[in-house]
Amino acid sequence: EITVALPRGPIPCECETSLMPDARNRPSGAMVVFQDMTEKKRFQAEVQRVDRLAWVGTLAAGIAHEIKNPLGSIQAFAQLLPERYEDAEFREVFGAVVGDEVGRINRLVHGLLELARPRPHQVGMVAVHDLLERALTLLDGELRQQHIEVIRHYNRDLPAISADAEKLFQVVFNLLQNAIQAMNGPERRIDVTTGSHRVTHGPLPHDGVLVIVRDTGQGIDAANIPRIFDPFFTTKSNGSGLGLSICHAILEEHGARVEVESALGQGTTFTLILPLRST
Repeated sequence: EITVALPRGPIPCECETSLMPDARNRPSGAMVVFQDMTEKKRFQAEVQRVDRLAWVGTLAAGIAHEIKNPLGSIQAFAQLLPERYEDAEFREVFGAVVGDEVGRINRLVHGLLELARPRPHQVGMVAVHDLLERALTLLDGELRQQHIEVIRHYNRDLPAISADAEKLFQVVFNLLQNAIQAMNGPERRIDVTTGSHRVTHGPLPHDGVLVIVRDTGQGIDAANIPRIFDPFFTTKSNGSGLGLSICHAILEEHGARVEVESALGQGTTFTLILPLRST
């Protein structure tokens, strides 16, 4: 895809090239085909605008719901405070509840800022295995407490990728933490696999890196899989539903892709397809 400068202004074009063989199958020339993409681009922009409006509606409803619950708790305790102020135990409970609920609202606001205003890329060369080991080290206490076995299937020959290390760390940490929280049966195992991959989606094929996190947890209902990256969608009783939305936004910033396979009672597999060069 290129931009062609014309007297009436630049136009977006799709450009395809191919060799023209002669009767003996020897290159005798080349063919270049330009296709004006103006109308297609205009249609895509309109679809994106409609999607943004729908997303804003979902976001507004989610914010209202998530903030209404903690505010309701604070309001209920505040109404009781005048008549029970002399009760030391009530004041202690009041302080704890208000602190917890304000913290919950603060985490929600922080998550929304992460989603709406991601910080600029701090691009550098990143070793994927270092990110995984850092996340597993931080989660080691939870893994031991829940008796979860982690099995590593690392391709030690993987090259470093050009990416924002902290943002990608946030993604792998979130996926591993979700895998831990999904465990509810006797078999408690997380398989972490890395490998190389030829990326064929997008305008040009390129080399990439695979990171696969597979758990033996409760799995995700097939009807919910298309919604797991939507803001505020969660099946956790205490979740905000922003974690995977933020991860998805980070991966899009990097020109990366995520695929999900899951079945109830059989576990979930997240596959990250990361380009060697960040976009």
